[in-house]
Amino acid sequence: MRGGIPLASPQRRVIAFAVDLLVVGALLGVSYCVPGFPAWGTVNFGIAFWGLYFGYHTAALINSEIGLGKLVQTIVVVTVARAEPPSVSVSLIRTAVRCAVALSGIALAKTTQFEVVSWLPIAMEAGLIVFHPLRRSLADLVAGTVVVASPPVQPHRAPAAPMFSKSDAEFGSRTENDG
Repeated sequence: MRGGIPLASPQRRVIAFAVDLLVVGALLGVSYCVPGFPAWGTVNFGIAFWGLYFGYHTAALINSEIGLGKLVQTIVVVTVARAEPPSVSVSLIRTAVRCAVALSGIALAKTTQFEVVSWLPIAMEAGLIVFHPLRRSLADLVAGTVVVASPPVQPHRAPAAPMFSKSDAEFGSRTENDG
């Protein structure tokens, strides 16, 4: 927690990302079984993967109940300015930057002929998440968001006294002694 903000730990963010990547992979695997789906390794397959990735992550930001990784790790993305869920435009920006970072690694590897450099942008993102004071990635910085730990679920508390009205037949009739 920094400055009263319950920041999500880097570990929780990495696990949430891995879970979300598995979900996208499962969606891609199911899609791959559809006749006419692009073959593995083709440009159209890459477009399908990034389309699914972009769609899933944007939808997960717009509706927090969609992102399985965030649900499992009890983290949520909020705007820095208002500490509220990101708007559609902020969600699109954040997801676009995340895709651009990953694709820049692929482009870097292709231009330098060194596959190992494809991890540099992702390593930069990881470094920001670990060392930035608010654990913000490049996508968070551009979109104006921060990832925080969700508040713990509070147990349901029953009312202190029975709640009856004169017309509540469900609970039986009231007697004179029922204050």
